[in-house]
Amino acid sequence: MMKRNSQKGAAAIWYVFVMGIMMSFGALGIEGARYITKKARLGDGLEAAAIAVSTADRVNQDFSLNRVKPVAENWVKHYVNDSTKLELDIKRKEDKKIQNYNPLSPYEVAYYRYDVTARTEHKSWFNFNSWASFDPDVVVVNTGTSGRIKGGHEPVDLVFVADFSGSMTNNSNGKNKLDSLQTAIKEVSTAIYKANDQSTFGFIPFTKRIINKRSDGYYCSSPLLSSKNSDFDKIKSNKEFYQLLSIYSFDERYQWYVNHGFKTTRQQAIGEYYVALSKAQEKTNYQRQNQSYRDYREIIGKCIYGHRCNKSVRNKLDEVNNKDHIKNYNGYELDISINNVDLERTAKRSFDVLMKEPIFSTAFKYGEQYDRDEMPLFGSYCAYWDRDGLPSYYTLKRTNFLNESDLKAFNRKVKKMTAGGGTDMYQGLLAAPHEFYAAENKNRYIIVLSDGEENNNTFSQLVGKGLCKTINDKLKENGKYSFKMFVVGIGFNPSGTAYNTCFGKENIIPVYDMGMLTDKILGLITDDIGHNFDRYNKDSNVTPVGRHH
Repeated sequence: MMKRNSQKGAAAIWYVFVMGIMMSFGALGIEGARYITKKARLGDGLEAAAIAVSTADRVNQDFSLNRVKPVAENWVKHYVNDSTKLELDIKRKEDKKIQNYNPLSPYEVAYYRYDVTARTEHKSWFNFNSWASFDPDVVVVNTGTSGRIKGGHEPVDLVFVADFSGSMTNNSNGKNKLDSLQTAIKEVSTAIYKANDQSTFGFIPFTKRIINKRSDGYYCSSPLLSSKNSDFDKIKSNKEFYQLLSIYSFDERYQWYVNHGFKTTRQQAIGEYYVALSKAQEKTNYQRQNQSYRDYREIIGKCIYGHRCNKSVRNKLDEVNNKDHIKNYNGYELDISINNVDLERTAKRSFDVLMKEPIFSTAFKYGEQYDRDEMPLFGSYCAYWDRDGLPSYYTLKRTNFLNESDLKAFNRKVKKMTAGGGTDMYQGLLAAPHEFYAAENKNRYIIVLSDGEENNNTFSQLVGKGLCKTINDKLKENGKYSFKMFVVGIGFNPSGTAYNTCFGKENIIPVYDMGMLTDKILGLITDDIGHNFDRYNKDSNVTPVGRHH
């Protein structure tokens, strides 16, 4: 039988051993629960961080870790605030394999995927040299994943402003620019429509002017405005100005002026000036000028015949020489300085009211009966028409599509259009806001696609007068709508002060490889808020909880 003292010694040893085991189990239980909680908290923080990263990222630019890393750090530290060390790894990649299943119509979407992996290091509360416990420093690892869908899943109202100048018929890196633009519009609109069939699309091709369809036909015209209530404004913005261009007889035009309330000599002289300029052709240097050319020269007080009269008329209403003075009209000696455009009014007042059919100036109507030698200079300002009677290009009003067949019809019209003319991008940009008349979707976009510099400095002047700020303020409506405006350079970089001020450097996207055009445009129209995907990055070999070495 064991002696009492020996029993006490054995009990003490067993007590120490059992207490050690209990302390180890207690430490492991407390610390283990702590790190499991930390892992869960880190996972929650990384889900929030991944969404924040996808929202903060500039998807139209190269991925910038410096831009998004502070965003992720702030979210992780908010959820896990007692780590002694934090390491972050953030990656972005593009994928087109995710399937979003709609009960009626499953479809594939392209998206940007963001994987955010974090390692946080923590000091153990219990650490024993002789008993089981966690290491002094323990690393907790987790991953969050988010994505931004290209084309978005929310409905959008989108207006394309597209360059249809003659240079668009050329190639960039071996591919035709116009064909590539038309294909990109088809693919972009189809992808967005499949994501949400409440999206709407409009299309405004431009050269020196734009072509709009009214209820009674197509018109070549300009959104540039003259001073409000001036005689220039009253004549140029009259909806029936086009009728003057099909009247060959001065007596009949005079009667038109009287019937439309233009009874003063000044008003009639201004009307005759624009009629003559719209049709003036000098077919050779010294002879065979048409009557409108001779009328124009006489109105501004220049000689009509002879060697000194070989200066060609430029045939551009938006570039009328402001030094022109109307000298003569119907036997009257006049001195009227041409005040053709009010840039301040155009930039700041054009969108006070978004009208379904805004008033455009000095409109030429397609399909009228014109004298062969006195036809308005459609080709100098817009485009002539094809055999089917349609202009070579024209605006397609922003509209809802009842089904995919309607969308296909829209894109067939775009595909049939042909290019030719100069580059005055501001004409299309000025018309674009009116396409949001009665628009209801929260997300609004204007995307300008152009392949060259402006033919003049009018765009720069309009930007200087506040045009782009006016557009942004109007289309956002005090934060009621989300509005963004981009310019995509088709084979060129739209750089310079005017472009940077109007669109912002981050919203200017040069594209030289036409095969990338669709992806670049879709990349602009992404969900502004990311969406969580699977918690763990399948490509990662990290262990959720591990020891620090």
